[in-house]
Amino acid sequence: MAISQQQYPVLYRKNGPIAEIVLNLPSKLNSITGDMIDGLHDAMDRAEADDAVRVIALFGAGRAFSAGFDLGTMEADPSLEDMSAALQKDFDIIMRFWNSPKPTLSAVQGYALGGGFELAMACDMTIAADDAKFGEPEPKFGSGIVALLLPWLTGPKQAKEMLLFGNDRVLADRALSMGLVNAVVPRAALLDEARQTAKRAAVLDGLAVRMTKDAINKSYGRMGLEGALREALAIDVQIETSETAESRTFKEILATKGTKAAIAWREARFVDPEIDVANIKETDLVTYTALVVDKTDDVVTQTIKTLDNDTLPDGDVTIAVEYSSVNYKDGLCLSASGGLVRKFPHVPGIDYAGTVEHSADPRYMPGDRVVLTGWRVGESHWGGYATRTRIAADKLVPLPDGLTTAQSMMIGTAGLTSMLAVMALEKHGLTPGDGEVLVTGASGGVGSVAVAILANLGYDVAAVTGSAQHHDFLRDLGATRIVDRSELAETVKRPLETETWAGCVDAVGGAMLARVLGQMKYGGSVAAIGLAGGAEMPATVVPFLLRGVNLLGIDSVMQPFENRAQAWARLVTDLPINKLEALSSTIGLHQAADAGARILNGDLKGLTIVNLAETR
Repeated sequence: MAISQQQYPVLYRKNGPIAEIVLNLPSKLNSITGDMIDGLHDAMDRAEADDAVRVIALFGAGRAFSAGFDLGTMEADPSLEDMSAALQKDFDIIMRFWNSPKPTLSAVQGYALGGGFELAMACDMTIAADDAKFGEPEPKFGSGIVALLLPWLTGPKQAKEMLLFGNDRVLADRALSMGLVNAVVPRAALLDEARQTAKRAAVLDGLAVRMTKDAINKSYGRMGLEGALREALAIDVQIETSETAESRTFKEILATKGTKAAIAWREARFVDPEIDVANIKETDLVTYTALVVDKTDDVVTQTIKTLDNDTLPDGDVTIAVEYSSVNYKDGLCLSASGGLVRKFPHVPGIDYAGTVEHSADPRYMPGDRVVLTGWRVGESHWGGYATRTRIAADKLVPLPDGLTTAQSMMIGTAGLTSMLAVMALEKHGLTPGDGEVLVTGASGGVGSVAVAILANLGYDVAAVTGSAQHHDFLRDLGATRIVDRSELAETVKRPLETETWAGCVDAVGGAMLARVLGQMKYGGSVAAIGLAGGAEMPATVVPFLLRGVNLLGIDSVMQPFENRAQAWARLVTDLPINKLEALSSTIGLHQAADAGARILNGDLKGLTIVNLAETR
């Protein structure tokens, strides 16, 4: 049966010479199911067959690497043959990582238990987060060990301590001293450390690496590894098909009350107060913090709240939001009337950037940095004023290398719109040297970014503003001439004036746009991005008919993915981000409501980004 994207248990992606494989059932702490095993084999087939792949890296989505084989799929009374076949399938996928001709690496956070622990051990190298916990809890409920690699890595004393004396929650630092992992890093650094380690391996000679790994594995084979593992697997079959009082009770509770109750019974029989894993296989109920706008009896409130994950909006990608921003639309949504909000409660924030925590879409994987603008997010869909959110993958764009999540929010919708406008003008033939390019509303968010981009690309930029105090600011951005707003504010009877502008980015609309159309050079284009001066345009069709002028409408809300991705890539190279950093200030989530009111009143200057790490 085909597996839908929402249920896809394994994700695969090439990251240069690295094949990244992700266990993708975070709501079950990546418990290993039959479908997951099939997905792992498929992923390994792809990685091993691809000559461009030099290293295979294994990750777990969410807060755990893997809690082991899914107990919910255990048969009540399997035959010896069925149990033998099932355990052989489990054994084969674990040893696939040990026997792969290519180097394998596991990155472990949270729990790595049972079969998940064995998967991590089977990799050639393991990097652990400082919150990692390792163990083999199977003997507690009458089960055996599928792939008994543990004594080969730690020696018999420490293996027996874990398996025979119930020490099945070994913390990361102890695991390092035992030889179970190669390094321990802070949780936030795990993904980067794993990728950097894999990249170091990828530059080694591929043939030499494969042959050296084969030599090491053959050395262990000579010492009896393969025979010992197969004998241990045969013993595990005997354990699983035998019955003790403990295993019978565990299976009865599992069958009648479910996994949670069975694990709670198992752990209640042990008196270690530090062990609390009754919910180890249950849905992750980690909370998140959000600025919630609500309305009761026509009274709108804005409150920082702690919410459960089950309140997250629909979508197939869950994101840890790092930064958002304050836009005029955000101010409307936060206002006393609720502005653009039609359904309460609501979380505003029309732009956001962060890191993928979980994805049911193979285009995105845990650890990917992403940015979102548009799609009416923050208006009709919960937005970025939350430490966690969920959204459809189609609405996201991978954050290009060269930008931080904070910088992407300095750019935001305004910067994306400006870049789309410049791209549209270029598509219609505009090049540096054609003449001056006019930017109206130049001191505003979109206009100022357009000035910076055009100047950086080598255009002569004429910036329109009505405020003398903005002249120096616009010149710092790269404007070569300042045009007073009054020169273009009045309508004229003549449909055509002297050809002046090779191109224009217009953020004003209204009468000013009508005036500019009559001043365009032959074949020139105007990219219309705003209507600060009104939606009515008192113009004629003469500029279009006699000068071939093009009026290009720029929409950033519903732009297709390809255009968005291209624009973000261009922003890395074409926008001098240091000029925006000088205009930016950062606030915490608890300050966003006040900033929303100030932007509506015209009191919020420059670019304001919201750091979601600061909620109080």
